[in-house]
Amino acid sequence: MKRFLSLIVALLLTSSSAPDHCAAATFIEAASCWPDTGGDDLNRRVGFRVALQRLPPGSVLRIATSGLYRASVDGQFVGHGPARAGHGHFRIDEWSLDSSASSGTSVVAIEVAASTARSFYMVKQQPFLQAEVVCDGKVLAATPGFQAIDLHPVVVRKVPRYSYQRTFTEVFQPTPGWNAAWRSVAEWDGPVMKLAQTPSFPLAERGVPYPKFKVIDSTSVASGTFRVLPKPPKRRYYGFHPENFGDFPQQELQARPDLMMSSLQPTSLDPGPTGDLIQPGTFHLHDFGKNLSGFLGFRLRAERPAKLLVTFDELRTGPKETVDPHRMKCVNAILIELPAGTYTIETIEPYTLRYLQLHALDGAVTLEGNYLRELAHPHAGRATFASSDPRLDRIFTAAGQTFRQNATDIFMDCPSRERAGWLCDSFFTARVEANLTGAMAVERNFLENYAQPAKFPGLVSGMLPMCYPMDPNEGRYIPNWAMWFVLQLEEYEARTGDRALVDQLRPKVEALFDFFKRFENSDGLLENLEEWVFVEWSEANNLVQDVNYPSNMLYAAALDSASKLFGREDWRVKADALRSTINDQAFDGTFYRDHAVRRPDGELDIRPDRTEVCQYYAFFFLVATPESRPKLWRTLVEEFGPHRRETKAHPEIYPCNQLPGNMLRIEILSRERETASIYDEAIGYWHSMAMTTGTLWEHDQPTASCNHGFASHAAVVLYRDILGIRSIDYQEKSIVFFLPDNPLRHCRGSLPTPDGDIIVEWNRDGGDPKIALPPGWSDQLPGGNYTH
Repeated sequence: MKRFLSLIVALLLTSSSAPDHCAAATFIEAASCWPDTGGDDLNRRVGFRVALQRLPPGSVLRIATSGLYRASVDGQFVGHGPARAGHGHFRIDEWSLDSSASSGTSVVAIEVAASTARSFYMVKQQPFLQAEVVCDGKVLAATPGFQAIDLHPVVVRKVPRYSYQRTFTEVFQPTPGWNAAWRSVAEWDGPVMKLAQTPSFPLAERGVPYPKFKVIDSTSVASGTFRVLPKPPKRRYYGFHPENFGDFPQQELQARPDLMMSSLQPTSLDPGPTGDLIQPGTFHLHDFGKNLSGFLGFRLRAERPAKLLVTFDELRTGPKETVDPHRMKCVNAILIELPAGTYTIETIEPYTLRYLQLHALDGAVTLEGNYLRELAHPHAGRATFASSDPRLDRIFTAAGQTFRQNATDIFMDCPSRERAGWLCDSFFTARVEANLTGAMAVERNFLENYAQPAKFPGLVSGMLPMCYPMDPNEGRYIPNWAMWFVLQLEEYEARTGDRALVDQLRPKVEALFDFFKRFENSDGLLENLEEWVFVEWSEANNLVQDVNYPSNMLYAAALDSASKLFGREDWRVKADALRSTINDQAFDGTFYRDHAVRRPDGELDIRPDRTEVCQYYAFFFLVATPESRPKLWRTLVEEFGPHRRETKAHPEIYPCNQLPGNMLRIEILSRERETASIYDEAIGYWHSMAMTTGTLWEHDQPTASCNHGFASHAAVVLYRDILGIRSIDYQEKSIVFFLPDNPLRHCRGSLPTPDGDIIVEWNRDGGDPKIALPPGWSDQLPGGNYTH
């Protein structure tokens, strides 16, 4: 446990964006407060500011809030947050304040966006801000001693939801000079809102490193013309659920960027760099070079009133190779309505994109600058990988990009459509964090969030949220994902030795298995699981009732993991019995069948449907082994994989997809050290993704998120199966290395640990592998050239 805690502290101290100490889990004087709005806080944007004389060096700003915030000093960006926590809990951020006006008056400003709506992204909670400026233990300012500024209508409040999973779109109606004034002018003479004290909440340390917020400029690559359709086609991604999610009723909306983006139809595209001026009826297409995530910024000038609609996406899949903002079923649009003047506008919500289009709907707009301020994990670049095959190097770079954008404070599925902390995805991404950063700080926060609340509002007792923090719409959950939580918890303890958190979560694990008992049939199998039974994004998801064998394979594995974690022999016995029963019922002599249905006479009818992913579940969860099913194993190794679309082998077996089928396939190949196959299949699965977006995808086709956290597990595959570091034991400080069987001529990789880097290098043209280990570390196998 001590080793784990020192690892967390070491990581926090290395972030250049954080002060030179960890954020405290308490305030000295600050009290939580919020403007007196009468409870009318849906999508409320408030600015908090305080002017300080001679802000001394070493000053820090502490913040906790229920919404998103952006902090600045004298108008200069300081930081964004918070790190998310479970229901009723909040984490404190702490930012160094470097004021250019240290000899005069400085303005510390905090913009808070409180959606106060349900989502898969953040928890709906009473809005508040608690903040203070401190230097050497002395409080220089504290809430409620800040001025509160109503940021509407400069930011339009009553707007559509961005996506089903996230909250609201952003529409700007700026006034010249106003935005800069409230952030930086010492004497504010505008209207202020009356602050009221709000209830206090349990507070916790941030726990994860602070992002660096690198600013990246886009490059203009084309321009074109568009027409506005008189009647835009109807889209389903904005569903209007005011009763369930807290959206605004349609009749109250003040702006409709969703309808505007649906109305635009490109009519021409002229490749090549563009000038700064965007004429009415034209658009400019920009490229950031690869998929990035963060806050979009625009430096704009309008000689007369103008209207600019910005659309964006990860790909160019629209007409004439333009941006299709509808591809992700999100409102990938930002509307900016400009009076004459010059403006700098930056979103407070993060977005994911490679390409964006700027459409001048009305009036000409001069684009003086366009940038993205990254929101990403700061330490993923510490790990390296280089080989004689540039395709593998590109995959590694893409895996690192994918991880850093999906691991800011929790493990997310994607940084775009949802930004949600999904289980199952997190099982794979947690392994990546250890490899790329040498720490498990994000994983601890992710799991700790599940431990914080006594219960999960809106969810049936005993079940765990499918993603968290979130508010389940109509109590929806994925029973399978709760089982993956148990598997991840077992690996977390092995990585960290953090028994305290594991024991804290024990009651929730026990309640989960009590919940599942009600679905066990006379054979001990789960039958008629409720809600969203999820196996994979493939035909397998249509074969989940009444008895789904992949779900029961996962159930057996979860029971096994829990048995090891908590010494429950009864769970291990139940897991063994489940595997035996599945083999008796599901295996047809050639493949495993996916499901059985209950006939009117009460007997189970085992259906003939068979999917590729079901076979991978069987081997990954040890229902089958190469020894117990040798013929099936060889069939899977030799006749399945990324090339089956071309070979059309076994057309009667429904193909699998990326999440999690392709990844499970790689995992079972790795277990049997089929490294030559993994070399070929890693390129087959992931290289085209890396080339297209610079990130790795949710599906094996570009039909959904092209930046999906679990897919960064490709980095683990490259280290383990291509470089040859079979395992890393962070507790015992040891590695296991085997020279893999693949056609590479040479390969080198470095992985950070709290004690220094692990470096492995080999060259088939001569010499033994070289393994350099940090002090106190060892290789479990003899041989090779070692430097310590």
